[in-house]
Amino acid sequence: MTRSNMLRPIDDICMDVRQKLPSSIAGLPHINDVFAERKITRISADYHELFDLPHRMLRWGPDAILAFRYDDLRALGVNPVVGNFPAETFVRMGFTAMLGLPVPFEEAGNILRFQKNQFFTTEQSVHAAIKRIFAQPLMPKAMPQFQAMGERIASAIVDAVAGKGEIDLVGDFATALAMKFWGEVFGMTPDELSGLSDAMHKLVPLTAGLDHTEAGFRRLNDEGFPEYWRYLVPAIRRARESGQHMFLDRMATQFSALPADLGELPEDVDMFVACNMIDAFHALAGGVACTIHEMIADGDVYTSARQDETLGQQIVVEALRLNPQVPLITRHVHEDFEYEGMSIPRGSRVSLYWAAANRDPDAFVDPTKFLLNRGPNPPLTFGNGAQICPGRNIAQTMALAAIRVLTQPGVSVSLSGRIEWAGGEYAPATSPSRIPVIVTKK
Repeated sequence: MTRSNMLRPIDDICMDVRQKLPSSIAGLPHINDVFAERKITRISADYHELFDLPHRMLRWGPDAILAFRYDDLRALGVNPVVGNFPAETFVRMGFTAMLGLPVPFEEAGNILRFQKNQFFTTEQSVHAAIKRIFAQPLMPKAMPQFQAMGERIASAIVDAVAGKGEIDLVGDFATALAMKFWGEVFGMTPDELSGLSDAMHKLVPLTAGLDHTEAGFRRLNDEGFPEYWRYLVPAIRRARESGQHMFLDRMATQFSALPADLGELPEDVDMFVACNMIDAFHALAGGVACTIHEMIADGDVYTSARQDETLGQQIVVEALRLNPQVPLITRHVHEDFEYEGMSIPRGSRVSLYWAAANRDPDAFVDPTKFLLNRGPNPPLTFGNGAQICPGRNIAQTMALAAIRVLTQPGVSVSLSGRIEWAGGEYAPATSPSRIPVIVTKK
């Protein structure tokens, strides 16, 4: 197993790329001029092309920055004026300004409803308060209970698929783990879980950026979100009203205590939870699948993980560094500010390319390789600052649960084919669509 401790903190590195930024966004080179009209996501397999550039940042519009270097993302990520998008602005930008779809904003009712119930697209005055409500049950102290559930469910899946020949690690194991786990958390019936699974198959190609067409937009608005709510919201409401749920009743109490004058709040706690669970299924499954793939792709790593269970957390962090399930996010500038001499006006967009920053050679030695014991620079897999993903603990815990089960004595998983990646015009290929494996258990 290859290990590396040969890394200095980013602040100690004298980087050639720290050239002076232009005085305005207009002075940055446009991505189309640099990459001959290839969208940035098209070069996701060749990140070195970005880091071979003499440019520190790029722009993809008159008021839109693309930041991809580790130190810039780390600084911008904690800047309080680089915040979340208001829902209406996000929908107008996403489906009109950026994608250029000939769809009236007024026909995006369900998409707008979804965004208004997500903390990432609430008003700035509301964001911190409602994010705290959602994040509190997912703090580290709750993870042992969730990990035990995850290991039990993963063990049952292994029992079901072992000895059955080739299976898909993504669909048959990781997605099954995510769906069954949350199904148990919310007490979903088999019919609700089946319906939710079907709804997710419709949602994922659209929300993950794989189908940004007018037809895809209409499926997302008219079918995807309504079906998702139809199966998940009643289960959440039923679990909450039981008064015995592990966290929903507490969330409801905190939600009802929010001041009415705080700003525009999500419509109710059940819809709020459902809309913020959207990445807890597909993204969680993708992270689990990528983690196991990285572990078994290197026989030495798999052997070491069997011998030393304390390596599990390092495997998870490194696997997700290479394969962040949300590779890029765009934020909204709420006030004029200056970043290292460059004026960034209110209303600008700042795209933070986490997948690229996680492979910045100035932050990570041999950035494309899977190496344990990296440090001291933490990956930006889940972002940083006030906008950091509140689901980061559960994502890592489920991946760790999968490792624990698949490294048990007598259990073995091996690759039986090549990984297939999901990717599209606006989605870097960091999420797997299929990983053929064979699972055995003695």
